[in-house]
Amino acid sequence: MQMVSYQKLYNILREKILKKEYVPGTRIPTERELCDEYGVSRITVRHALMLLQEQNFIERMQGRGTYVRATKPKKVAIMDFAY
Repeated sequence: MQMVSYQKLYNILREKILKKEYVPGTRIPTERELCDEYGVSRITVRHALMLLQEQNFIERMQGRGTYVRATKPKKVAIMDFAY
């Protein structure tokens, strides 16, 4: 089974946060910038960001942007359904 785009983007952004490429308090790129950088649709970006938000990796503030949270995220396995 092929992993869908939002799961790939979720994993990429999650790894950048875990590896401190995006440190707590850092504003991550806008939805549009992520679309352009990864060649995905806006709905794909929104879905990936929603998963990151649900797991406390990021905080989204309307009109201000999306920021990496300083709190420890919930432990969740990497989504890889290609087995």
